[in-house]
Amino acid sequence: MTSLQIEILRGRHFPQTEDDPLPCTSQVRVTLMNNKLTTVYATEQCTSVQAKTNDPFFKDTLTFDIPSGVPSGVLVFKVFELERQKDPTPILCGVNEVSFTSIKHKDAVLRLSNTDPEQLADELSKGVSEPPTDVDPSLSIRRSLVKAKVVNTFDPDADCEIVGDVSLSGSCSLVPAGSQYVWLQLLTDKRWLEQYRAALTNAWRTRSLRPPAPPEDGQKAKAKPTLAEVRSVGDVVTKRWHCRRSHQVLTRVRLTAEKFNLGDVQLSFTSAEEQQYRAERKSRAFLIAQMGIDILSSSASNVVRDWLTRLWVLYTVGIDNDPAGTKVLSYDNRKRVHDSTFDSEDAVVLQGSLLYHFVSTLPYEVCQLIAEEDFRKDPLAEIPVEKNFDGAMDKVTSSHKKFTLVLLHFIGSLMDSITEAELAKILKAFKPAIASANERVVKGGKSGVEARLKEPNDAIELHYHGDGIHIDHLDKYGRRKKEN
Repeated sequence: MTSLQIEILRGRHFPQTEDDPLPCTSQVRVTLMNNKLTTVYATEQCTSVQAKTNDPFFKDTLTFDIPSGVPSGVLVFKVFELERQKDPTPILCGVNEVSFTSIKHKDAVLRLSNTDPEQLADELSKGVSEPPTDVDPSLSIRRSLVKAKVVNTFDPDADCEIVGDVSLSGSCSLVPAGSQYVWLQLLTDKRWLEQYRAALTNAWRTRSLRPPAPPEDGQKAKAKPTLAEVRSVGDVVTKRWHCRRSHQVLTRVRLTAEKFNLGDVQLSFTSAEEQQYRAERKSRAFLIAQMGIDILSSSASNVVRDWLTRLWVLYTVGIDNDPAGTKVLSYDNRKRVHDSTFDSEDAVVLQGSLLYHFVSTLPYEVCQLIAEEDFRKDPLAEIPVEKNFDGAMDKVTSSHKKFTLVLLHFIGSLMDSITEAELAKILKAFKPAIASANERVVKGGKSGVEARLKEPNDAIELHYHGDGIHIDHLDKYGRRKKEN
C-alpha cells in the first residue's frame, strides 16, 4: 500500500488583533478527502500544540494511507486556536491538491484564510487560487509518497494447501489401484533398499534440483559437492534435492521408490508431478489422522487404539506395554502418562526421530534441523487440556492427541490405503523410532529447541560435519599399528 507523508514545517502570520492581544496557541489538523470534499479518504490527524506564537515551528510528520485506485485527492488543513476560548476554535483553513501517481518530494507554501474549505477547493480546481503574499497567513509543508516495500513471501519449500473438504471419493478411495506399499520395502527389505540406493545415487550423482547460491560480497564461493560424496539416500536428500522440510523428504523418497519399483532408471520428477503427488498424499494423511483420532477417542477395543496408546506410553515413560496384554501399568506410571505434556519441543524430537528411522543414512542432526523448520513454519496446534484423572488408561488427554496427530500426519504420508490393517502395521514398524525419541528426551534432546524455533532461520543449511578422521589404526607417531 502507498502512503502519503505530510511534514508540517512552519506557520506564519497567524492572526492577532487588539481584542486578542495574546499570541496564538495553535494546532493544525489535516484531513485527506476527494477532490469535491464529499468523501473522506483518511481520518483527521493532528500536529503538536505550539503555544503563544504567531509564527510556530511544528516540524510534525503525518502519514495517510492512500486507498487503491485513487489517482488524486485534496488535503484540507485547519488551524485551531486552543486558549482564547473554552473550546478549540478554527481560525484558518487551506487546501492543497495532491496527485498520488507522480509526486515524490514537493515543498509548498499554502495560503490560509477564513474562507470555507469547499470554496477554496473550487477555486483550486478552477486555477484561480492565489499564492500567499508576505503578509498573508501561510503554512509551509513538504509532502512525499512512500510506497510500501514488496516483501517476497514466496517459500519454495512450503507444503501444498488442501483445497476444499477432504472425503473418501472415487479419486480418494480406501485402497487405490496400483498400491505398492514401498514404505514396507524401505523399512524392512535390506536387499531391495540397497538396489534402490544404488539406482538413486547413480541417477542423481550428476543432477541437482537447486543451483548453488552465489557467494556474498567478500566471501569465497562454496565448494561444490563432488560425485564421490553422493553415496547414500541421505546424500541425495541433502546434496542433490536440498530438502529443508519433512514433506519434501517423504514425497521425493516415496515417489522415486515407486518409480524404481516400476523399472524406471532415471528416477526423475517434475515440480508439477511432485506437487500433485504431495497433494494427494497429504489429503489421505489428513483422513488417516482423523480416523486415528476417532479410534483413539472411542472406548471400543481396537488394534490401532492399542498401538497408539502403546506408543504414547513408550514415548512418555519409556515402557513398552501392550494394552491388550496381561501386564498392567502401575498407578504411578499411569499418572505419569496422564500428566505428561506434549509441546513443540516434543514434536521436533518426535518428528526428527521418525525421519531418521525412515532414512537412516540421513544424520540425526540434519533430521532435527528439518523438524525444527517444519514446526517453525507450521506451529503445533493447541488442543484443550483435560483434567480430573481417575486412574483409567482409556481416557485420552490433549497431549496424547497432539502426539497422535504428529505421528499420523508423518506416517500417513507413506501409507497407500486408508485401512486399520495397514495403519497398525506401519505403527508397529515405527516403534523403534518412538523408543529412540524417548531416549533423546531423557538425555536432554529438547534443550535449546524452543529458542531455535523462535529464530527466523530462513537461511538454514543442512550440512553434516561428519564424524571426524578415524585414527584408531595409527600409533602416536602416525604409523600404522602392527598386528599382534
